[in-house]
Amino acid sequence: MKKLRIAAIVFLVIALIGAARYFGGVSPVNAGIFLFPGIIAAVLFVLSRKKEA
Repeated sequence: MKKLRIAAIVFLVIALIGAARYFGGVSPVNAGIFLFPGIIAAVLFVLSRKKEA
């Protein structure tokens, strides 16, 4: 349970950094840099909630 939550937080941080790079114009990157880690983080959060219940 805790491992899923920690992995979800890590992917969420990666997604936030990617979104900052994409929308901030720091460097030319594609949208996948924050979309895919964000989707993975959402799935892991849902799985960790299901395992708690």
